[in-house]
Amino acid sequence: MKGNITGLSRRSLLTKAAVGIPAMGVVGALAWANPAAAPKASASFVDGYWGSSTTLMMQHYYRLSYRDGVISGQEPRLQSVNPGLTSGWDWSDASGSTTIKSLQKHMNQWGYGLHVDGVMGPSTIWHLHKWFHLSPKDYLAEADSCIAALQSWLNRQFP
Repeated sequence: MKGNITGLSRRSLLTKAAVGIPAMGVVGALAWANPAAAPKASASFVDGYWGSSTTLMMQHYYRLSYRDGVISGQEPRLQSVNPGLTSGWDWSDASGSTTIKSLQKHMNQWGYGLHVDGVMGPSTIWHLHKWFHLSPKDYLAEADSCIAALQSWLNRQFP
């Protein structure tokens, strides 16, 4: 039974969710277990859509132990009002994301006073607009200037 725990193969374990850890697939599981094996962040585009590549760059910037390009635990009712948040967003519940918590803590270092809950809600989005000196709004539209500003900033972090 080498490599087989309770009837599950190693491959099956890597592709199924563990208690408290969202299903992340083989690449995500390997990145979680060994960040050195994770895909590297690559800065090259500014399109105003926050997908997996933007998230992966943030996870690298914040030196998170996992780098899977996924923002987990987001409030389902916020998905329809934020069309600029595209691939890699888990809208299953409002448990929060470590990546968004890192962003909120970072913004709080600059005096924004955000509740650090890991949810990309209206207050975090409003303050993100302010952080990039844009007219604040509490949603992220398609091809959003705030997301584009975030992407430009991340690009400068990874020359």
